[in-house]
Amino acid sequence: MNSRGVPRRPRRGIVLAIVLWATALFEVLVVGMLSAARFDLRRGQYRLDRVRALALAEGGIERVTALLTQDQNTWDGLNEAWSLGPTRSVTFREGDVSVSIEDEGGKLNLNAVPPTQMRKFLSGRRIPGEETVFDSFLDWQDPDESPRLHGAEDDWYLRQPRSYHAKNAPLDSVGEMKLIRGMTDPAFRLISPYLTVYGPGRVNLNTASFPVLASLPGMDDVLARRIVEYRAGGDGVPGTPDDRPFLVPDQARALVGSVYDRFADLVTVTSTDFSVRSTARVGRATAAVRVSAARVW
Repeated sequence: MNSRGVPRRPRRGIVLAIVLWATALFEVLVVGMLSAARFDLRRGQYRLDRVRALALAEGGIERVTALLTQDQNTWDGLNEAWSLGPTRSVTFREGDVSVSIEDEGGKLNLNAVPPTQMRKFLSGRRIPGEETVFDSFLDWQDPDESPRLHGAEDDWYLRQPRSYHAKNAPLDSVGEMKLIRGMTDPAFRLISPYLTVYGPGRVNLNTASFPVLASLPGMDDVLARRIVEYRAGGDGVPGTPDDRPFLVPDQARALVGSVYDRFADLVTVTSTDFSVRSTARVGRATAAVRVSAARVW
């Protein structure tokens, strides 16, 4: 009883409630700690897998560059060991690796292509605003500030919402073409696979695509397709053992006749520059490495 003679109420229920709440709170804390531990463990595993994936991707690059080094003949074609086709995939115990290689010598070098050939190429790709893109492409590279009829120099670029200067120098990347007046995203997607800024500038007759071959002086679609079909061999599939690569550029004369003399100085059958991309996956981690490899004879 209390001092007023009123019986005290038992506090065991309150104590029990406190104990239950404390137990529940402890369980929540324990579960939270375990969840955090599992999260840290997963994060640690992901980081480890990421390191392993990067190592595998770099290994893919080393493998391809080794094949390029071992290739010692005087011509380069799509049926050689270094040419892996669109993609080559390899599965290791640690993970999967996909490697692809592109011969930059089969493309048009933006810093070396003759203007007439570039104009013909753009026309063949049927991009909108071809005249504006062509003139602006030339203005982008030349050192002066005098725009061509459909071109642009600083006066035009500095008036754009996101202003910048004309380069007035050779391009450092194919992506710079996006900065040129008249170039749209759809147009860039049409032409970018056939362009490069690497290599001496001569087109490899063994690896050049149909649009690049068709852009050569004097060439038309019929002659370009004739070269592509001849190279592919009997099965009609490029990059297979029965391919017929040109061992010397002059062999193309048998297919195109005297037209060859019009582009003889612009072609070769060897390549020096390649782009290699290697992607590896280990667990949930993915790593990609892309390099430009220059072969020195």
